[in-house]
Amino acid sequence: MAVEPLAAAVRLEDRRSLRGTARVLCVASGPDVGGAEMVLFDTVDCLRASGIAVGLLALSPPGGPLAEAARDRGIQPACLPVGRFRNPVPAWRVVRWLARHRAGLDLVIANDPRALLYVALATPLTRQPYVWHVHDLVTGRGRFQTAALRTRPARYIAISRAVADSLVRHGCPPDRVAVVLNAVDTDRFGPAVDGRPFRAELGADSGTLVIGTVSRILPWKGLDVFVEAVARLGPSFPRAVFVVVGGVVERAAERSESLAYWNRLHRVRDELGLQDRLVFVGGRSDMPTVMAGLDVLVHTALDEPFGRVLVEAMASAKPVVATIGGGVREIVREGTTGYLVSPRDPAALASRIRALADPAVRGRLGEAGRDHAITHFGLERYRDRMARVVSDVVSRAEGGATG
Repeated sequence: MAVEPLAAAVRLEDRRSLRGTARVLCVASGPDVGGAEMVLFDTVDCLRASGIAVGLLALSPPGGPLAEAARDRGIQPACLPVGRFRNPVPAWRVVRWLARHRAGLDLVIANDPRALLYVALATPLTRQPYVWHVHDLVTGRGRFQTAALRTRPARYIAISRAVADSLVRHGCPPDRVAVVLNAVDTDRFGPAVDGRPFRAELGADSGTLVIGTVSRILPWKGLDVFVEAVARLGPSFPRAVFVVVGGVVERAAERSESLAYWNRLHRVRDELGLQDRLVFVGGRSDMPTVMAGLDVLVHTALDEPFGRVLVEAMASAKPVVATIGGGVREIVREGTTGYLVSPRDPAALASRIRALADPAVRGRLGEAGRDHAITHFGLERYRDRMARVVSDVVSRAEGGATG
């Protein structure tokens, strides 16, 4: 099977040019591109900007969404497609590949539990330290997450304090858990971006409020609560358009559940008579334009590990209304950058959205949100913290430490 070479940033055959430079390989197994994969690309870019040589191994086809999205970001991945995890043939292929390149690597970062298991299988041969970049709240459920908790990475990088707490609750050593909050490009997402093309698609002029949610279509995202809140807002918002941005999840394990939920949301919308006011636009690749076109972002996830779209909206100077849970409290400042509401409470959600009908309130919260995003969630801050964790793990490994 042909495998693409590692990214030019990690020319494993050229050892001398990398002497004294940490050499890192990121491994991802998901074929799709979601929030975790967007963070992965940020990690590669930021570590490279710190002078660390980084490559990407995608355990998916070279023509798949993950590989294509990586190339769009200027990242040339090595691709090693795998099938079912229980199949020993692709598992051995990954182990052999990692072992073959072990001399050119100082650290491996697994971006998801499945990738982590492949990396852990290879450890007896490679002897390199590895890190688990944890993007989900740990529940101890699900076969990949359960198996991942039995591994012993040199470090766990949690995307929020909520994720870090969930790791510790499930037995991970606290001294090995580092929190590195996700970041967004606050230049790419900003008030200078023109949102008029997206608003034009919705038929919204400058006097129309555009209130939207951006989410994968899954039940735990709580989108049905958003639909119910829209129904309550009808009389209060005669000149408003409501929009759901996000498509059916393509990942095999979640597709049927996602499709069923998509159909349910459309059915509820139609039963409530909201066909002309609530629009489903599917997945989008122009998120800066989408955020710029919104007046308010609503986030209704029941237990969100982080909430990257909240930061994107705030960086775009848009106020947010979000459900309390998981890492959301670490992003939204109640009454300053937006509003927080209890889970599954469409009445409270509608009330907070209604408060944002006032353009002065939206402007004040949006401006504060932009400042907060730049200060706490900028790429430079992310780069420094991620590089510090990587350098610490590598130096400890070189010194013979295990934690």
